[in-house]
Parts: sequence; C-alpha cells; structure tokens
Amino acid sequence: KVVMPKLAEIIRTSYDPMSTSQTVRLVGVLSAIVRDFPTLSWKSKHLRLCLSAITELIKDSLDHDVYIPMYTKALMEYPHSVHLTFFQRQFYAALKLFKNIVTWQGILSDGVLTEMAVDSLLNRYLLLSLRANNDPSDAVDKARVITDWMPDPWLKKSWPLTSKFGMFVKWLEATGSSGNLPRDALQEAARIAKKLGSDEVNEKLRMKL
Repeated sequence: KVVMPKLAEIIRTSYDPMSTSQTVRLVGVLSAIVRDFPTLSWKSKHLRLCLSAITELIKDSLDHDVYIPMYTKALMEYPHSVHLTFFQRQFYAALKLFKNIVTWQGILSDGVLTEMAVDSLLNRYLLLSLRANNDPSDAVDKARVITDWMPDPWLKKSWPLTSKFGMFVKWLEATGSSGNLPRDALQEAARIAKKLGSDEVNEKLRMKL
C-alpha cells in the first residue's frame, strides 16, 4: 500500500514513453511485482494507479511528441535534402513510440493499446508517412518493420480487433497494385497482408507477381 502509490507518482513525474530503455525497465519492474507478490494482480487498485498513469503519459506523448511533416514530392526527391532528412527522422521517432507502446501488450488491455498504437499512431501518423514516401519499396520495408513489431496475439485471425488493420491493408493493396514495386517488394507486401489477416489482398498481390 505504501510502495505502489509512490511508484505511481514516480511514473507520473519521470516516465518518458518515447524512451525504449525506460519502457523496457518499467515493464520488467511491474511484471516482477505481480510475479513476486501474489496479493497483487493487474486488477489491484494500487497497480491500476500505475497503469492509469502510464496510459495518460502515452496519450500525452501521442498528442505532443509525434509530428509528420508534409512536403511536396519535389522537396523529397533528393536523398540528402534537409526536408527528406527531417521527414525520415520524424517517421522513425513515431515508429519508436509505436514499438514502446506495443511493449505494454499483456499488461495494458488490448483495447487501450490498439486505440493508442493502431488508431492514434499507425492509422493517423505512420500511414500518412508511408503514403507520402516517394520510394514505394522503402515504404513497404517500413511496413514490414511495423508489422514485425506487432504482438503475436494481434496477428491471429481469431483476434477480435483485426478490423483495425483495415486502413493498413488497403494501403498495401493500393501500393502493390500501382505497378511501381519491384518483384521482391511486391512479394513482401503480399506477405504483410497475409500476416495482417487478409488472405484476399495477399492473393490479389501474388497474382501480380
């Protein structure tokens, strides 16, 4: 009763969701507490104070730390332009936050996590960046990284929230159908679609190989 409120206060004042090292350590600490103290569970009032603080901090980070700039294609054509460099830096910052958020899978509820990681980050920011990418092969490779970081339970066909990947799958279908992808990138797009539970898009893209 004494330790958990103090831990919740430390989380509120010190945890940075953009930090992977802090996220991994905090996940480990909370998992160890539940494992080593049988009287505590994830539904415990005091533990829920910690989880509530974590959720609010992640939401605040989504509101204030994520920004994807939109430039014209002409400004993004040159590999070493300041515009492309900034665009890529902002994408990878958002991608890092995505990875940190999904690290909480199994601790925070899937409903809360998908609202933050998929609805607020993937569909709102990361997909925006993928669509604006002048290099479709690079965009597909980034989509692969996003999908590879998704928790395994989210990629099971029986998972009730699979529909949340609809926008992601539609982008894969459109990119794969554009005729701008080399064979290996098209194969990768088809593989990602299948991994996300869309056999239909997988087959459509494979037919173009």
